[in-house]
Amino acid sequence: VQDELGVGIIRDAMSNRIFPGFSTLYTRAKYFFITPYILLDIDTKKKRKQSNTDYFRKAEIEANKVVIEFYENNPDRMGESYFGKDKKDGQLKRQPSEIYWNGITTLHLVDTNGTLDQLLRDRRSTMEELLSNNRGDDVTREQGERDGRNAAFVSYSADWLDEIRRNGLTLNAIEADTLRDRLKQYTPDGLPAALVFNSRLWDLYKAAATASKADKSMDNPMIHFIKSAYSDIENEELRKNLIAAHDMSLFLYGPHIAYNIRLWSKAGASKDFINQHRDEG
Repeated sequence: VQDELGVGIIRDAMSNRIFPGFSTLYTRAKYFFITPYILLDIDTKKKRKQSNTDYFRKAEIEANKVVIEFYENNPDRMGESYFGKDKKDGQLKRQPSEIYWNGITTLHLVDTNGTLDQLLRDRRSTMEELLSNNRGDDVTREQGERDGRNAAFVSYSADWLDEIRRNGLTLNAIEADTLRDRLKQYTPDGLPAALVFNSRLWDLYKAAATASKADKSMDNPMIHFIKSAYSDIENEELRKNLIAAHDMSLFLYGPHIAYNIRLWSKAGASKDFINQHRDEG
């Protein structure tokens, strides 16, 4: 990815503060759980001579196929996002595990500081470093009170793949509760946590997104959201970061116009066209 203005590192740092553990490539929250589920399956379903890596890769491809098949068989839900719409065999260029790994570890759904490949190669323990680990969140504690021995298996069920066959990528109640609690515990200063716990903010966020679709002249719906929502944000760190992101976005508008004008000039664009955009900048 080119960074002609040299601001990419600042943009990425700001994004990581506001959306910790999230990426624009993310599509569905269910993918946060599929990777941990496959890792948990290794202990009971892997063949003795099969490597952890080989088992995981084949299991993920199978999961992709199940997801693709569900949406192909349910045309009323084909509008939902999922990986593999144009790749029926499940062998994607970038697998969901790779795309979601940062978010999975940021939210401690897999409790490791390493890469997935390192975990698959070096993994010696079983449940304690995975989704099932009792990290003290509310859903873990509640389930632990009901059944202490099985508290380590929060949200995990051996038939998780069959659930996808039945319901697609819809989160079940325990998964939703787990994700909510991990957002609160590990990314309390991030916007996703604020949107989950503040219905007013969520309404404003949706309104900004809807307005941007209706009004094509709205260049940046995030700026629209920040303007309307910053006074309702209780978290001081998040409010400070959002204001900084707002100001940086406005500041960079001018340099982007100037850069484009230079490109248009070299490409032989008309003076009227260039002057029009120069006036806008």
